[in-house]
Amino acid sequence: RSNEYKSYLRACSEMSFQYEEEYRLAVELVMETANIFLPAFHSVKRNVQTKCCPTDLVTETDRKIEEVIRNKIRSRYPDHVFIGEETVSEGGFSVSREVQFGVVYNPILKKLYTGKRGCGAYVNGEILRVTGETDITKSLIATGMSVKRDPETLNIRCGDITAVTQEPGACHGLRMMGSSVLAICAVAEGVVDAYFECGMHIWDMAA
Repeated sequence: RSNEYKSYLRACSEMSFQYEEEYRLAVELVMETANIFLPAFHSVKRNVQTKCCPTDLVTETDRKIEEVIRNKIRSRYPDHVFIGEETVSEGGFSVSREVQFGVVYNPILKKLYTGKRGCGAYVNGEILRVTGETDITKSLIATGMSVKRDPETLNIRCGDITAVTQEPGACHGLRMMGSSVLAICAVAEGVVDAYFECGMHIWDMAA
């Protein structure tokens, strides 16, 4: 690392963060619930249900993990309101509608992404840096497909994909990662150059 980055990291470690207690709880929770996720991921027996449509899936593990997170937050902070993908409420951890920190854990790759407002973002303690690529013809772009499959939505999505893959000016490559939040983390980490998708929700972006 450069001296500039070392100084930056040192300043961040010494900086008093107003929501440090809540942040540490979030890290604790993602690591704890990874122990619920991993056995289910490797199991051949899975209880999968649908929500609003046949392509909108939810597993028993999804619900269990969200329940553990919700209950621990409520036990520690009874006045906080919880918002999750499976049990939507009216708000999340924000102050004046601004997210103060984010925590994402990929238990398969053992990558912990963290960020605090005003103090950068990291993966396993290393500062995240985007590629800085501005030429679309040299760019690897991530996208996703909405669970909606009506003709209007499909036309929009196909039009979006055509716009970035059609010559002239086509992107170098297009990838679907299956997770909006991990795709966003991939951009921050410099794994891909950009990400686009329509129809995202607050739980896709808040972390």
